[in-house]
Amino acid sequence: MYFYRDQRQHEVDLIEEMADGNIHAYEIKSGQTYRKDYFTQLNYLRSLLPDNVIRTQVIYDGEQENNQDNDGIINYRNI
Repeated sequence: MYFYRDQRQHEVDLIEEMADGNIHAYEIKSGQTYRKDYFTQLNYLRSLLPDNVIRTQVIYDGEQENNQDNDGIINYRNI
């Protein structure tokens, strides 16, 4: 597990590289209200590695959840 940051300040909080080379990427937010822009950095990473990023999820402190592989949102208490 590691994080990503480039010279243009694009940053992804948590990257998990699987044994098969696929990548699960997560943004961790402290907010309780979901915002669409939480996926901005995850979408950027996906644009760089479209064949490898197979899961993108936001982990945050809100009640709204959608636990799916792509653009999922989950409360940190339910991990």
